[in-house]
Amino acid sequence: MDEGTKDGLGVALNEAALLGAEVIQDRRCAAITFAVLSLPLDGAPPPVDSRVSLVLVQVGRVVASLRNARWDDDQAPAVPFALAELLKTVQSFGGQPVYGWKFIDTDDGYERWANRLSLDERFDGGSKQHSITLFQEGYERHLDLRLWFGGLRIFRPDRTEIAIGEFVAAGKRWWDGLYSGDPRTRGSGIYPSNSPIPPVVGPAREGQAGAEIHEG
Repeated sequence: MDEGTKDGLGVALNEAALLGAEVIQDRRCAAITFAVLSLPLDGAPPPVDSRVSLVLVQVGRVVASLRNARWDDDQAPAVPFALAELLKTVQSFGGQPVYGWKFIDTDDGYERWANRLSLDERFDGGSKQHSITLFQEGYERHLDLRLWFGGLRIFRPDRTEIAIGEFVAAGKRWWDGLYSGDPRTRGSGIYPSNSPIPPVVGPAREGQAGAEIHEG
């Protein structure tokens, strides 16, 4: 996965609602469901069901930090929970958006919570080639989550696969549309700022797995 692909995935996932995340231990894979912002080609309306599942394969490690405090409270202890409770914990935040443009292979902010872990699971035979770092932010409650993995694939709710390049392009079209005034982006509650989207969007790369779609 080259840097352009990582940047493109960051664009496509920016401001997506995180609906669920779970790990299947015996298969060393994980499914993370988002409701994403995307636009199709040729002026067609956005999809009615905007959910996609990122399926991570060769998962090597999963860490999370759940704290009953603001994200920037460096003294707040982590609240332990089991890997089997990950989905329930993520969903308890009600599908809050993730933002920041960079989610793949980034260390931004990780050192802030890496020594306060609610769970830390490692898998023999897994990979740490890539990582995805996510969060959920509530009132006086915060969850940080990172998974290391070897490859990924993306699926729609009907379990058809989306090429990574297609997924990235649809997300970039949405953000380009926001900045150009495309009426299809209205109603999102998001407005253009003075910070444009990252310009580099790279080619698709494939992984291997099956899909799990979580309800919002």
